[in-house]
Amino acid sequence: MSRHDPFGEDKEDENFKVIISIQQRNSKKYMTFVNEIPSKYDLPKLVKYIKKSFNCNGSVIKEDDKEYLTFSGDQRHNIAKFFVDCNVMDKENIVVRGF
Repeated sequence: MSRHDPFGEDKEDENFKVIISIQQRNSKKYMTFVNEIPSKYDLPKLVKYIKKSFNCNGSVIKEDDKEYLTFSGDQRHNIAKFFVDCNVMDKENIVVRGF
């Protein structure tokens, strides 16, 4: 007899990897991208809290069937630390790419 956990997460959502990457815009300007976020998260709310926490600009970009987040500046490690500290994601599910 198996019990149903009403507060449990779906098992298929646990096998995701969020990719945080950086792209150089000009000589000293950078953009940070956050890709492959599961659909269970409210992306505009995530952007709002990250913008307030790190004093940067950010937005949700929708292309075809994918959505990703963009932020001004090099925010890779700040965003990764934010996700772990606020219990949004586990550290194993976050991949930080860049130089």
